[in-house]
Amino acid sequence: LLDAQVDVAGANALSPSCAYLTTPTVASLLAQRQRFASTDTPLWVGNILEGNVLGFRAASTNQMPAATAIFGDFSQVIYAEWGALEISANPFANFAAGITGIRAFLTADVGVRIAGAFSASSSIT
Repeated sequence: LLDAQVDVAGANALSPSCAYLTTPTVASLLAQRQRFASTDTPLWVGNILEGNVLGFRAASTNQMPAATAIFGDFSQVIYAEWGALEISANPFANFAAGITGIRAFLTADVGVRIAGAFSASSSIT
């Protein structure tokens, strides 16, 4: 966990807006691990959904790969859209059953402004 902070700091991207993102399973594991052997303070403080890890915000989601955590400045993520949301209806999709087909198209991409602003850890057990 500290290595992730050092990685991001080495890229001059460490900021107060950095955070950890992981799975609920990893969050639970960190909540059960002591920060120091002589204390009962866990690495993850707070509930499994939102917490604090080593002075930074932390969150969990099932949208992450298993046993993985990402630390970084999520304000460096860029979401870009090209054009507008296009919604089309096809009233003849299944005319006999009275079903209208509806579809939506959105062209978008995600990028990272500073690649060194993130550090990923895998195989967390």
